[in-house]
Amino acid sequence: MDNIQREGNGYSPSLGGGATILEAYVGNPNIQWEIAKKGNIGLEFGLFNQVKFTIDVFNEKRDNVLIPRGLVPDLNGVPANSRPPVNIGIVENKGYEIEMNYNKVISNQFSFFSKVNFNYAKNLVVFSDEPERTQDYAYSYRQTGYPIGQNWGYIVDGYFNSEQDIANHAKYEIGRNPKPGDLKYRDITGDGIVNDRDIAPIGHSSVPQYTFGGAIGFDYKGFNFSVLLQGVSKVSTFFSDIGVFEQYDFRERHKYSWTPERFAANEEIRYPALG
Repeated sequence: MDNIQREGNGYSPSLGGGATILEAYVGNPNIQWEIAKKGNIGLEFGLFNQVKFTIDVFNEKRDNVLIPRGLVPDLNGVPANSRPPVNIGIVENKGYEIEMNYNKVISNQFSFFSKVNFNYAKNLVVFSDEPERTQDYAYSYRQTGYPIGQNWGYIVDGYFNSEQDIANHAKYEIGRNPKPGDLKYRDITGDGIVNDRDIAPIGHSSVPQYTFGGAIGFDYKGFNFSVLLQGVSKVSTFFSDIGVFEQYDFRERHKYSWTPERFAANEEIRYPALG
């Protein structure tokens, strides 16, 4: 029953409805564990029995990563969302970790400590069974050769500021016809049309490349107090849900949306025209 799922109501009103079953995902009885080959070099030293410094540089290659097949055509009768996962993915990771600790015992009743850390990690999808796009696409792959979670979209070259600006730009085959105040997407392929062939890597990956943090605290007569701070850098995400609502949700950035008056006055514009 591993590949069977229950599906809503019956398919025949004459039989009074009822639940049915159908085959869901195709199973793969040959699934294996991922294989990781790791190498790292570490350095650790201390000073005066109070300061401890650690640095670790690592490199890792993972084979046998479980991924869905991408090069099996739908004509074979198995839709993309039902294909069994297989152990064929390859991913590389490399980076370093730095940590410094400071501990100071003032007396048998009071001690002080602090800690800072900084990590860098970069991954790369080496193989994802991804079909290569035709030469009229700006980028042949959307996963292979890029970090896990790389964001893709259209590169923005400002705003359309007039009807003439729109007429002089490449034609849109995405969304509605542009109007003044809309984002101006770049025609990367140079074919005079903006469509899915112009999609490009934008921003950073959704997986942080840098993580860092720090902690400070003390211990007094068995009472412990500490503060922890953490952060990430070189990471991107898309606005979604309420983050992109314009109706019934007025936010600070909407004050700087494009209007003919703001453009004519050369005022700061941070957001497309509303509506």
